[in-house]
Amino acid sequence: MDNNIRKLVILSKEDINYTLELWHALEPLCRKWTHTFKDYNEEYDNIFQESYSILTEAVENYQLDSPVYFERYFKTYLYNWRATYLHKKQREVLAKDEKEEESFKNQIENKENTEEQALLNVHLEALKKILGDLPQKDYQIIWGFYMEHKSIKTLSLELGLSCDAIESQKRRTIKKIKKFSTVFRL
Repeated sequence: MDNNIRKLVILSKEDINYTLELWHALEPLCRKWTHTFKDYNEEYDNIFQESYSILTEAVENYQLDSPVYFERYFKTYLYNWRATYLHKKQREVLAKDEKEEESFKNQIENKENTEEQALLNVHLEALKKILGDLPQKDYQIIWGFYMEHKSIKTLSLELGLSCDAIESQKRRTIKKIKKFSTVFRL
């Protein structure tokens, strides 16, 4: 570990005013981490500022006698925070989708116009077809994550793939589903 970083960590544990200096010393890592959000339309400056809050938490939780260098510890802390943040975002989207689905179901029940019901049934059949046409692994990932509420780590162990592979396959599959659902205006 860089002795300067170690000194700043020790000082930050004693006096939070040194945390800002530590943050500036770790700025390249924080900026690199912030760029990992670019695919999620997050505001760069807000995410970068969030790295300061994450740093203060990491300093509080870091054990000075740990064999892991603080830079590695902090990097892991950042990426774990990102994973949790994105997971919450996905759950919010899922909850919103579930509300829309419930609203969609209510509309179906309340419609007396058979022509509209027929059209809605076509859309539902199209969605079933989209899900049914997914490759087996894609289906297992989507079903396991969203319907069975399994974690990425659990799916990784079950399917014999890395967590990163599961996460990227899940994103690609969601994009496919969204693409097809917009074609059918679902």
